[in-house]
Amino acid sequence: MRKALAIFDRMPMRNAVPWNALIKAYALDGNLVDARHLFETMPAKTAVTWNLLITSYAQLGHLEECWSFFNSMADRDIVTWTTIIQVFADAGDIESTQIFFNRVPFRNIYTWNTLLAGYAQLGHLDRALDHFREMPERDVISWNALIVAHGEKGFVDQARRAFDLMPEQDVVSWTAIAQAYSRNGHLAGALGMFQAMPQKSPFAWTATISGYADNGQMREAESTFHAMEHKGVVAWNALLQGHVDNSSAVEKVRSGFDLMPARNLVGWNCMLAAYAHARHLDEVRGIFHAMPQRNASSWTSLLVATGHKCPPRTAELVYGRMPQWSVPATTSLLLALAQGGEHSRAKELFDSMPQRSAISWAALLQSSALDASSAMEVFARSPCHNLAGWTGMIQSLALAGRIDAARDLFAAMPEHDTKSDTAMIQAYAEAGHLPEALEVFASIPSPDAFSWNTVLQACAVHGDLAKLRKLLHKMGNPNAVSWTILIVAYAQRGHLALAREIFAGMASQDFVAWSAMILAYANTGAYAAALDLFRQMVLHGFQPSDITFVGLLAAFGHAGRLREGVECFTAMQDGFFVPPTLVHFHCMINVLGRSKHLGDAEELVETMPFLADEVAWITLLAACKMHGDVKRAERILERVKEPTAYVLVANALREPSLGFASAK
Repeated sequence: MRKALAIFDRMPMRNAVPWNALIKAYALDGNLVDARHLFETMPAKTAVTWNLLITSYAQLGHLEECWSFFNSMADRDIVTWTTIIQVFADAGDIESTQIFFNRVPFRNIYTWNTLLAGYAQLGHLDRALDHFREMPERDVISWNALIVAHGEKGFVDQARRAFDLMPEQDVVSWTAIAQAYSRNGHLAGALGMFQAMPQKSPFAWTATISGYADNGQMREAESTFHAMEHKGVVAWNALLQGHVDNSSAVEKVRSGFDLMPARNLVGWNCMLAAYAHARHLDEVRGIFHAMPQRNASSWTSLLVATGHKCPPRTAELVYGRMPQWSVPATTSLLLALAQGGEHSRAKELFDSMPQRSAISWAALLQSSALDASSAMEVFARSPCHNLAGWTGMIQSLALAGRIDAARDLFAAMPEHDTKSDTAMIQAYAEAGHLPEALEVFASIPSPDAFSWNTVLQACAVHGDLAKLRKLLHKMGNPNAVSWTILIVAYAQRGHLALAREIFAGMASQDFVAWSAMILAYANTGAYAAALDLFRQMVLHGFQPSDITFVGLLAAFGHAGRLREGVECFTAMQDGFFVPPTLVHFHCMINVLGRSKHLGDAEELVETMPFLADEVAWITLLAACKMHGDVKRAERILERVKEPTAYVLVANALREPSLGFASAK
C-alpha cells in the first residue's frame, strides 16, 4: 500500500481510474477508513466510484453505510441498482432484495438474473421458479441459476431436468449440474458430468476438486488436482480449502502452500485458517505477521484462534486492534464471549452491532441455547426467519433438552431443506429417540454426506450396530467420516479387532480415523498398541491434537506407565507444540498417582497453571485411596474449601476400611 500511495502521489495528473484503483486497494486491505477518506477528497466521483464503495462496505457487512451511499447518489445507473440488489442478497436479506428490485426504474436481464441468483443461493426455490417464469427474457445465466436453485434444495433430478431443457449450455451449465450432484452426495453423477463435458475449463476442474473435498474424499480431490494440466492459483486454493474444511493435518496445508508457484491472499488465509482451526495460536500469530497483505478474513482467523485459546478479554483486545470491524469478526467475538460464559457481554455486543447477519443471530441463539425461553425470545426478534434461522432455533431447543418444542417447531416450518432435516435427526438422536431420527432421515429426498453421517452416528450412539452396517452399505460411497463412525462404534463395544480391520481397509485414513483408533486402544488400556499407532500416525504426516494426547496419557495412566507418561507429556509441548489443557494435567495427576508418586502428583495439583477443580482433587484422592495414604488424603481434604468439591471427594472416598475421619 505504501508503494501504491507513493506512485499515486507522484502522478502529475489523475483521472478517475487511479483514484478508483487506490480506493479499491484500501478496501481489499480491509481499511475502509482510508478508502472513505480518499473517496471524500476525490474531486470528481464517477458511478464506478460510488458502486465500488457500496460493494466494499457490503463485503464487511456494513449495510447501513451501503444504504447511506446509495441514497446519497444523485444519478444511479443500472449497475448501481444491480449492485445494491446483490448486496442485500449476499447478506441474506431477501425481503430488502425484493423491495430494491421492485424499485428499479429500468430493468435489464442482468437485474432479473441478479435477483434470481439471490433466490437460488438462499434456498428460496419457490420464489426462484416464480421469478424465472415472470422474466420477459431468459439467457444461459438464467437457466444456470435455476440449476443452482434446485441443487441448493437437494432436488438433483429437477436440476438435471432444467439442464436438459436448456436451449444451449455453456461451461458454467455443465459445472453447475456437476456441483448439484456433488454437493448432494452423488459423486458418481458429478464425475459422470465432468467426464462428459465437451470442454473442461479450469473452473470445472476446480469445482470437481471442491466436490470431492466437500464429501470428505481428499485423496480423490488430490488425484484430480494432480491430473490438471495447467494448475492456476484458484485450483491450488481449492485444494488448500478442502484440506482446511476436512481438518487435514496442518502440515498438509503448509506443504501445499509452500509448493504453490504463486500465492494470493486466499491462499494465505487458507493456511491461517488451518492453524486457527487446529488452535495453534503461536503459528497463527506468526503467519499473520508474515502476510504481505491482510483483509477482514485474516483478522477474523486471528480472532477465532485467540478466542479458542485465551480468555474472552484477550479476544476483545484483538478485536479492538482491527483496522475495520466486519460482521464475521464481530460474530467471532460474540461466539468467544458466549463460549467463555460471558453471556451478558455477548448480548451487549450483539445489541451494539450496527448490522447483523443470519450468522450473528445464530451466534446469539447459541449464547442463549441453555435457556430455552431466552432462545425463543431471540428467535422471535430475529428477522432471519429463513431456513437457517429455523434450523438454528431447533438446535437451540434440542440443546436445552426441549425435544418436544423442537419437534413442534420443525413441524411448523413452512419448508424444509437437508440441513433442517439433519438438525432434527441430531436432536432426536441426542434425546434417545432413534426411531424418530430414522423416520426423518427416510423423508429426505437426497441426503448429503453430512445427513448420512448424522444418522450413522445416531445408530452408533444407540448401539444399533446392525442398523449402522445396513445404512453404511446403503450409503453406497461412504467417506472417511462414515468409516470412522463405524470404527468408534465397534471399539466402544470391545470389538477392537474388527475396528482395526476396518481402519486398515480404509481407502483414505484421515486424522479423525487415526485419533479414533488410538483412543479405542487407550480406553481399553492397550497402551503399547496405542503408542505404536500414534507413531505410525506421525510417520504418515498427521499432526496429533490435544485430544490425541489425552488418549495416550489416559492409556499410560491406566497401565501405570510413569516413564512413558512423562515422556509423552513433555513431547506434546516440546516436540508437537500442543499446549497442555486442564484435562492433560488431570491425566498426568493420574499417571503420577497410580505410579505411587503421590508427592509429585500433589505438587502438580498445586503448581499447574490452572486452578485445581473437583476432577483434579478427586483424581489425587483416588490415588491416595488406591495406595492407602490416609494421612495425605486427610490433609488434602482439609484444604478443599469449595463445598461442591468437598462433597464430591468425600463421596468418592467413603470407604470404611480406610477410616477417613474427615470424609464424614
